[in-house]
Amino acid sequence: MEPSPRHYNLRSQRQRRQDAYKHTSIPRTTGALHAQHRARDQEIRKEKREQWVLGKRFRHRRLSNEQGNETADSDVDAAETDALSQQLQGFLTSTDAEEQLQALWCITNIAAAPKLQCQQLQETVPYLIGFLRHSNEAIQNQAAWALGNLALEGPSVRRLLRENGVILPLVDLLGRSESEELVKTASFTVSSMLHGEDTRSEQYVEAGLLDHLKRHLTTDQVDRLDQLREHGILALPLIRAIANIIAGPDEYTDAFMDCPSLLASLQGCLDSIRWVEHITMPLICIADTAIECSSRPVRKETLWLLSNLTAGMEKHVRQVIDAGLLDTVCRIFAETDFDLRKEASYIIMNVASRGRDYFDRLPLSCILPGYVDFLHAQDRTLLQMALTFVQITLDDHPQARSLLQQAGVPDALDSATLNQQSELHQMAGHLLDEIFEEDALSPANAASTASPVPLTHAT
Repeated sequence: MEPSPRHYNLRSQRQRRQDAYKHTSIPRTTGALHAQHRARDQEIRKEKREQWVLGKRFRHRRLSNEQGNETADSDVDAAETDALSQQLQGFLTSTDAEEQLQALWCITNIAAAPKLQCQQLQETVPYLIGFLRHSNEAIQNQAAWALGNLALEGPSVRRLLRENGVILPLVDLLGRSESEELVKTASFTVSSMLHGEDTRSEQYVEAGLLDHLKRHLTTDQVDRLDQLREHGILALPLIRAIANIIAGPDEYTDAFMDCPSLLASLQGCLDSIRWVEHITMPLICIADTAIECSSRPVRKETLWLLSNLTAGMEKHVRQVIDAGLLDTVCRIFAETDFDLRKEASYIIMNVASRGRDYFDRLPLSCILPGYVDFLHAQDRTLLQMALTFVQITLDDHPQARSLLQQAGVPDALDSATLNQQSELHQMAGHLLDEIFEEDALSPANAASTASPVPLTHAT
């Protein structure tokens, strides 16, 4: 039987990552307070991730001017959208593949525009879905791209796409795709369709999505995710598609965890810092720059996937630990800035909150300074995380008081008591009282607290 999570588990129940949250009134319990904190933080984190992963994507063409210099062509003019959309159906029915491709290009950019312009494209949906099975790969790719942009417009458009039968040809396209570009675009569209509350993920599973995603993790002994990771954030759509399925029922996660290359691929995504001479993206062109710039969102998305994974079944948490991913997460927490450290903290908290056996797997001396930094932070969620981790440490480590004092936690807690949020102020004061309670300083306990032994990873 799986152990019941403790009240301070930041993700005691797996949440679908794209869920919408609603702020509650003044919380009456500690659990309700933590839930409110999670909800607020999830909103902010999701908003930032969407800019990288689920942002609508314009397609730009490079044009040469009279001097021979390249410039990007302009986006579709909003004033021309209505007239243009009326002409597109004619081009879509053309027998000329180039005309069809150019029409799809226009639709892609209109679909990336504001909602009023997107509404003009609904009549093109059957054509776009039909093109997913076209013999021309460029047309398939552009149609999938346009559908991905449309799907991000909202639940009503995603429902329209489902009602027009997009799921099966889209999943089949991902299954047939061999080129990196088509895998990336098809994964982007799958992720867009799985966005929101009413995802109907079971329909994608019935269409074979699990097997196709797993196949792209191991294709002819070559890891597709590794290939995409070589190009920075091109890996994001595939990571996101996998993460959206893992956020569903446990049997979906089981199917992925049976794929031996999954955890190895995720390890590579967390470690990846490579140099490239030129990266070409649908949105941007980056020349002579470090892949580290684009690997940051890959790392953040991978950490988010792992945070959902470690909030699930205990056997999956053990697999994550046995694969060495917890070591990597703790290293990221200890060595990077607050941006990635915050994402890594969710995983650490999910592991720590499962009890003493799991807490002992954490390198406490390595990660504790990071939580001391959190105690000084103005960010509400970072502070709440740090206070929670101090409480877990007091609960589960026999020499907690001595270790916390050595790390400077009391001084940091004293600073946290000045926080304007009354519940955080009270929690910091409570932890100070617990650290300095009289029985902890008695002669009987002096020997046990005199020589703290920092925790190391279990072998």
